[in-house]
Amino acid sequence: MANRKIDLPKSVYVNRVGNFGVQIYSKESKRFFNVGTFSSLEEAVKNRDLWLCSNYDKVNGYLPRGITFKKKTSHYNVYIPFRKTSRTPEVLMHIGVFKTLKEAVDYRRKFILGLL
Repeated sequence: MANRKIDLPKSVYVNRVGNFGVQIYSKESKRFFNVGTFSSLEEAVKNRDLWLCSNYDKVNGYLPRGITFKKKTSHYNVYIPFRKTSRTPEVLMHIGVFKTLKEAVDYRRKFILGLL
C-alpha cells in the first residue's frame, strides 16, 4: 500500500493524487482485496465497512478497529478509544454488544458521527 498515514483508519491509504484508497489484506489467502478509490475519507470508510459486511467470509478474522468478536457469546463488542490529553494514555470506552458485524459497524459509525 502507498503512503499509509498513522492517523488513517485501518486499510485506508492516501494515493499520489490525494484520493483515499481502500485495500483489505486477507491473512488466509495472503492477498489484498481492492475496494476502490474515493475522494473523501468518510466515503472511503463507509465503502470499506459495506464491503466488509458483504464479503466477510473472504477475509476471515478481519475486523475494523474498535470491534472485537467474543467466541464464547458469538457477539461483537464495540469500543471507542478516547484520549484526554497528549500525556494521558488512551482509554477504551465500551459502547455496545451486537449480534452481527453490520449492526456493530453501523452503530459505531453513528456514534462517531454524533461526536462531531
